[in-house]
Amino acid sequence: MKSLNLDYADFDGAHLNGANLESSTLEYATLVGAGLQDAKLDESNWSYANEKQADFAGAQASNATFAYGVLDQAIFKGAALEYADFFNSSLHLVDFSGAELSNAQMSASDLSEANLSNAFMWKALLGRAILNRANFTGAVLRKAWLSHTLLMPADQTVVATGPGGATVTWPTPPTLPGI
Repeated sequence: MKSLNLDYADFDGAHLNGANLESSTLEYATLVGAGLQDAKLDESNWSYANEKQADFAGAQASNATFAYGVLDQAIFKGAALEYADFFNSSLHLVDFSGAELSNAQMSASDLSEANLSNAFMWKALLGRAILNRANFTGAVLRKAWLSHTLLMPADQTVVATGPGGATVTWPTPPTLPGI
């Protein structure tokens, strides 16, 4: 199934686990709740597609384009997404935990409440992204671009434990400007 033109296709709920869709185009396709675990998606184009709740866990999607897509609650756990393009996409509650996102383009995207724990995001582009309550625990953001991002912690207080064991709590502002 390599190099197919599947623009506007309806794959809602489809089971495409392990499918080879490398270099295929799925612009404006709908894949709500579709299973694409361990699929081969390198250099595929998913622009403007609706992939809400789709499961891409373990997928190989280097150089894939998901720009302008709706991917709310999708799962990319452990996926290989080097140079993937998510520009201006809706990524609410997306699970990118443990994903390889080096050089990924996520600028102008809404990553509110996304799980990016343990993601490797070397040189990822997150400029103008909305990162409200996103989880970056253990993520590597070395050389990532975060200019003009909007950050809001899950809790409006910060707790730190000092070397003597004392816990200090203080309020944070409602938004924190990016780096």
